[in-house]
Amino acid sequence: MKSRGLKIGTAVLIAALCLLLTGIRTYVLAVELDPLTGFAAPGQGRWQNVFLAVLLAGTAVTAALCFFGRRAVGKDGVSGLPVGVRWVGAAAAVAVAADAVVGSVRAVQALGLPLGVLLTLAKLAVAYSVFAQGLFFTGGRPLALHPASAAVETVPVLYCIAILLDAFLNYVAYNSTSQHLIEQMSVIAVMLFFLSTLSFCVKVNRTGDAVLAVASGLLGLLYLSVTALPPLAVFLITGNLPAFLTKAVGFSPVMGLCLAAYLGAFSLSALLQRTPKKAQEFDETDA
Repeated sequence: MKSRGLKIGTAVLIAALCLLLTGIRTYVLAVELDPLTGFAAPGQGRWQNVFLAVLLAGTAVTAALCFFGRRAVGKDGVSGLPVGVRWVGAAAAVAVAADAVVGSVRAVQALGLPLGVLLTLAKLAVAYSVFAQGLFFTGGRPLALHPASAAVETVPVLYCIAILLDAFLNYVAYNSTSQHLIEQMSVIAVMLFFLSTLSFCVKVNRTGDAVLAVASGLLGLLYLSVTALPPLAVFLITGNLPAFLTKAVGFSPVMGLCLAAYLGAFSLSALLQRTPKKAQEFDETDA
């Protein structure tokens, strides 16, 4: 299979999965799941099972396609992205920063002063990382290469680890719901994405880091979409939000949507850009 066709096919697959799974998940949240617990109501759950099966199958297929197309990406395959990625990143960074500032009072009230301030600073660091890396990967000002900037860019990875630790250390019954599963999958994908992009900013990247950035970005787009969009759709349609969704331990709705937009713009642009010449020669020689 030609690398260009493989790339386009992967992009189309992700887009189709996002649309299909968002639709199914919206129906599941509105009809099948108990609004208090997040578990399937008696006699329900068929579409919930379909949703999880398609999600897990889509994950496996997407990862496989990215793996088989790894030579087409190349070590520098995420450099020189279109300038549109920069503006998506800038808009996402502003929205995440605003969400962090607006939610700072609530964070302090819920967690106490030290942890509330720490959470706000972590979200601001995520916003900065998106902005700085958006500039860097689109050929703009290399803020991301500065040692102080690189230190800040480790925070998104640490923030994701903290979310995962909180989820496992504060386990309660609702953590068995599908919402929890998808949230943790999205956190892991975002963590891997920032870990791989950070390797470029500190100049220790390897060939596999470009593939990891694209694959985790695509999967992050998928997971974040089906985490954030269906609850919003249910609220707009019914005027109500299932109570168990307010117990979410992942990203806030604003951060989830913003990260989905940035990861999607980044990974799809990297995936669809023209194959580097050296990678083409290697691919042809190996064939």
